Amino acid sequence: MNEQTQHHALAVGLLALIAGLPGQSWGQGLTVQVGAGPPPPTFLVRHSDLWRYHKGTNHPGAGWQTRPEAELDSTWLTGPGGFGYEDNDDATVLTDMFNGYTTLYIRKSFEITEPVDPLRHLVLVMDWDDGFIAWLDGVEIARSSNAPGAVGTEPPHTAVSLPPNHEASAGPGGNPPTTFDLGPVGTRLAPGTHVLAVLGLNGAINSSDFSLIADLLLVGGAGTAVSGDLFTLVTANTVVLSGSNTLSGSTRVVVNGWEAQFDPTTKLWSKSQSLVPGLNRLFIAALDDTGTILTSAQQDIVYEAATQWAGGTLTGSTHWRAEDGVVRLTNELVVPGGASLQIEPGVVVLVSSNAAVRVLTNGVVTAQGTPDQPVWFLPADGASPWRELSARGLGATLTLRGVELVAGQVIAHPGGLVEIEDSLLRDFRSSTRLFLAATNGAGFTLRRSHVLRYDQIRFAATPVQIEDCLFEQIGSDGTDVADHPNIQVRRTTYRYAQGANTDALDLGGAPGMSIEQCLIHDIPDKAISVADLSHGVTIRNCLIYRCGIGVAAYAASNCVISQSTVADCITGLSLYTRAGHPGPGLASGTNLIVWGNITNIHLAGGGALALSYSDVQGGPWPGAGNISVEPRFVDAACGDYRLAPDSPVRGTGLGGTDPGAVLPVGGLPPAPYNLAARAVSSGGILVWWQEDAANESGFELQRSTNGTDWTWLTNVGPNVVSFTDLTVAPDRLYFYRVRAVNGSGASRFSNVASGIWRTPTVVLGGPLQTNTLLSPAVGTVVVAGPVTVPAGVTLSVQPGTVLRLTNGASIRAVHGGAIHIQGSAEAPVRLVPLHGTNLWGELSAQFTDSELVIRHAEIAGGQVTVYSNALLVLEDSYLHDYRLDAGGTLFSQPILLAHYAQPTTVRRCVFREYYEVLLRNGRHLLEDCLFEHPHGDGLDFDAAWPGTVVRRCTFRHGRSGNIDAVDVGNDGNNRSVGVIIEDCLMYDFPYDKGVSIGENSTNILVRNCFIHHVSRGVQVKDVSEAAVHHCTILHAEIGLHCYEKIARTGGGRLTNSYNNIVWYVTNAIVIETNSVLVVAYTDLQNTNWPGPGNFSAEPQFVNLAELDCRLGPSSPCRGAGRDGDDLGARLP
Repeated sequence: MNEQTQHHALAVGLLALIAGLPGQSWGQGLTVQVGAGPPPPTFLVRHSDLWRYHKGTNHPGAGWQTRPEAELDSTWLTGPGGFGYEDNDDATVLTDMFNGYTTLYIRKSFEITEPVDPLRHLVLVMDWDDGFIAWLDGVEIARSSNAPGAVGTEPPHTAVSLPPNHEASAGPGGNPPTTFDLGPVGTRLAPGTHVLAVLGLNGAINSSDFSLIADLLLVGGAGTAVSGDLFTLVTANTVVLSGSNTLSGSTRVVVNGWEAQFDPTTKLWSKSQSLVPGLNRLFIAALDDTGTILTSAQQDIVYEAATQWAGGTLTGSTHWRAEDGVVRLTNELVVPGGASLQIEPGVVVLVSSNAAVRVLTNGVVTAQGTPDQPVWFLPADGASPWRELSARGLGATLTLRGVELVAGQVIAHPGGLVEIEDSLLRDFRSSTRLFLAATNGAGFTLRRSHVLRYDQIRFAATPVQIEDCLFEQIGSDGTDVADHPNIQVRRTTYRYAQGANTDALDLGGAPGMSIEQCLIHDIPDKAISVADLSHGVTIRNCLIYRCGIGVAAYAASNCVISQSTVADCITGLSLYTRAGHPGPGLASGTNLIVWGNITNIHLAGGGALALSYSDVQGGPWPGAGNISVEPRFVDAACGDYRLAPDSPVRGTGLGGTDPGAVLPVGGLPPAPYNLAARAVSSGGILVWWQEDAANESGFELQRSTNGTDWTWLTNVGPNVVSFTDLTVAPDRLYFYRVRAVNGSGASRFSNVASGIWRTPTVVLGGPLQTNTLLSPAVGTVVVAGPVTVPAGVTLSVQPGTVLRLTNGASIRAVHGGAIHIQGSAEAPVRLVPLHGTNLWGELSAQFTDSELVIRHAEIAGGQVTVYSNALLVLEDSYLHDYRLDAGGTLFSQPILLAHYAQPTTVRRCVFREYYEVLLRNGRHLLEDCLFEHPHGDGLDFDAAWPGTVVRRCTFRHGRSGNIDAVDVGNDGNNRSVGVIIEDCLMYDFPYDKGVSIGENSTNILVRNCFIHHVSRGVQVKDVSEAAVHHCTILHAEIGLHCYEKIARTGGGRLTNSYNNIVWYVTNAIVIETNSVLVVAYTDLQNTNWPGPGNFSAEPQFVNLAELDCRLGPSSPCRGAGRDGDDLGARLP
């Protein structure tokens, strides 16, 4: 075989060897090694080197495997490795071997100049036909299974290999090269000269072929990282991550969303990972080509850039800061009275197994982390449990906020006070030591915290408050409390315990304890155990399911249970006398649902239960209002125990309430997991995740462009596990993380995932030759230059298609061409800038018989134009973000332009952040549109033709100078005639007009419009003529205004105006030079304007402060208009 093929085969052969190296986590699936990693393979001997060889016509003599090169006689020839004949894999061809000899002796000397890492492995890679034996410095290291003789013996030079023959890789039906792991080097390669020797054996003297190809190399080696079960410690800011990924279908490996190098042939991956001082949390995932996570691993790495040493007794105030390095606590640290310790965000404390932090009387320790920069307490060796953080004595205070504590205890000793909030406490398994504990403490408070993978918590004779927490993966009792009346557990979740005798809440001697709004499920023994003289315990509004026993009371204890659901347990409620514990358990309950349990209620040994207004399967249980009907939960199999809308138990509780738990209940939701992301054809990134929360109110998704700085992206509802981000720019990597939220707070964030929407290869440009259909199936379309749709050709764009246009790119139908854009409400067509912010040219129809039909489209960063007898229909679309800040012209500035076109139709569209909409020299219909944030006139008519109508449109937020909502004028030569503006809302144009009519426009009608918060309501100027009726104009400097703008042209004429309200204005009417203003039946503030029916009286709107300007019942404007009509606009 050629050199490239041989090396490829060698790499494949190495995989099996490397996967078994000691000290590395290799195996099937995804493996991870942390550290600088072993060095790359080092070749000691390459098959392509020059070798010495001796033909087996005779034996080369004793010691041939070790003899110095200088002592080899003339029978030893020299040639490049790869010996044999036939099969085309031989660099040195043995033309005389066939029927000449059956053995070949080859050897290669090599030098070791420096000591070799003894942990590196020697590897021999052999490709042969038919047999071989190999020696290193005279010691046999490998032989084929068909080599004759016992191991350690050398056959004679006339020997042949035993059947079956072994075919080399290049032969017919050949075998790949075989890798032999010779184990650690140890002391075998001291500096000096060494010899690799190989005897090749043919299967017969007349065998059809022979091959002998050998490589010797070093692989593996000692790493530099110190690893434990919980994290790995390094002392460099960059670490090499490496491993294997042998999962079927996996094509990628990512680390926190960043791509690792992955060789699909060798199945090896690696990544150089930058680290920040402190703890770095890495999520390593094997993905398939759709971005789905096939398997994953979390790897915590502590980078110890600097070190602070701690221990002994503190004096005064001490601060631990992250910038000062990792804190190594080597022995007991005592904080006595008058001393304090403040631990700031991001500090990592490595605690030796015999070390502790003990706060004594009047001492104070405060650890204050943040969600992204917790304070970490970790075992110094990455594995071994350490002692404790504790408070002992009056005034001793231990406060942990935003802490992640691993493998150590937290204890309130007598008199000590402990408060833990917003923290993660995890990984403490011990049959003899309690994870969290208190005995005669001043108090132990746990809020909004997650307690994970532990055996037991016990509080005795101590006030305890637990709120909004999550306890899971419990090995013994989740929380064991005793001997104090002030113990409260509220809005907390207990789930997933192991061990047949594991309770969630175990009460012993806890009179008056309160358990409220808790969620407890998948507990093997009792969800709540009330025992040992625990009297007056209240259990309110709790959901318990899939437990051994829901609530058990025994040993002279009693409890009151209300508004709770106990379902799908082995036993629902159990009241009994337990051997060795005198006295029965008693309970009363109201508004309970006890259903789906194998035994719903168990009474024994004098245990008693009084129920009312409860639904018990197998009942009804004796008592007022009790029933026994299937409650119809929404989805009990998925943990959704809400009552379905048609549940027959609705309203059967006390006072007509619903029985059972009022959901949601429980504490912090668990974090989502297996977050993944991939690009979708719609031009966005699909993000999806898994979750097993039973009480989330929704999920918060955050996004980043660097994996470090995060911003809020969106919130989605409960049980929603995907979101498509359509706000991404192409060719930019985005990172995502998600967390569950509810009334208790937020979970930890999921792993980080990333996605990139690549610019597609579908590029459109130039004239179209035939009818063209664009759909999501072709991917996102890049319009890279002018596109022309000529006569007889139609460009059709289907729902969901995305077109991204480069600077100046346009799509034009000309001389009878047609553009049909047909999106849908669910899947609009999107025409957007290629780079997110660039402006493109126009989407246009030009000249007779051309047409542009747009329905359900988003058009951003470009114009829509129609010229010269072409047709435009624009409906149900969103046009936005088109502004030329400099260099624009009359024709290039508008977001929508019509110029001498066929009648233009615009319906149900939104125009936002644009210069203006300009419609010239034609008849136009605009209905049900929203125009907002214009930077020129919201809607500008130049020489509009009779029949032009603006109807049911809203104009708002034109907050710069010289911006009208609607401007009616001429084109320089021709005037606007017969324009109707009706049923419109116009507001927030503080520096200019609601409606401006000028430049000799005539027969303009403004009807039934509500105009407020403008400089002028309606202004008529320069020999223009208009009528205004049934309008309401409020909060203006001038309500109605007629004047002469251009000297000697004549003033404005407002005639036949009636049934209006003009109020809360500085001047209701202003009339200037050569103008005419006729008003009748109008309520004009502070004005006695002549005309029938005019008056000035407060109009008495329903709620002026909320702009509800309907007329109140006693308004003087009711019936005061012409023909007895009400004045003002008819709202809405």
